[in-house]
Amino acid sequence: MKAKVSSYVPQQGYGTVTTENNETYTFSTARWHERTIPDIGAEVDIKVDELGNVSEISYGLLHKNYASTVPQSELIIQSDPSSNGQIEENYNMFDWFKKCLINYTNFSGRARRKEYWYFYLVAILSYIVAMIIDGILGTDLIIFLLTALGLFLPGLAVSVRRLHDVNKSGWFFFVSFIPLIGGILLLVWNCTDTDPNTNKWGRPARNV
Repeated sequence: MKAKVSSYVPQQGYGTVTTENNETYTFSTARWHERTIPDIGAEVDIKVDELGNVSEISYGLLHKNYASTVPQSELIIQSDPSSNGQIEENYNMFDWFKKCLINYTNFSGRARRKEYWYFYLVAILSYIVAMIIDGILGTDLIIFLLTALGLFLPGLAVSVRRLHDVNKSGWFFFVSFIPLIGGILLLVWNCTDTDPNTNKWGRPARNV
């Protein structure tokens, strides 16, 4: 059926559409299959299942050329397909950790504070568990080193995205090698709230 996009919140992974009969439906990012974000007011084609949920949504024929007119910074960032459209505000710390693992090679997006800090909280717990296992098995920190190696890349990626979210280049991560002051600067930036403006790395990582 035909409908129009009435709202869209990419940071939270959902939007709403209104039909010609003024019926409103909520759709998840996981159901949006176009290359660009939904344009507010744009006509879309939707399919609604027997439970009243939007099972499919895409631009109508009049919007097929829309993608060529949208800046690269406006491209949609797909949510975790395994989340079934779960809204990020409902994430627990393991959901945030999983999101970082899925985005382990994404150095170009943005990450909010929850994503960054929950990743490192679970990572620290993983290191502790790995050391306990090493102690039980007598494996001389082999499990710990493998865990640290496996979490290095997603940890670096989320650190870069966190800097992007406060409008800093990912290269600022290297200030951490400056004794004392570097660590303090990184801590301040990682505790800073999301910059509310769209920048060259995309839209704000959360709705502010």
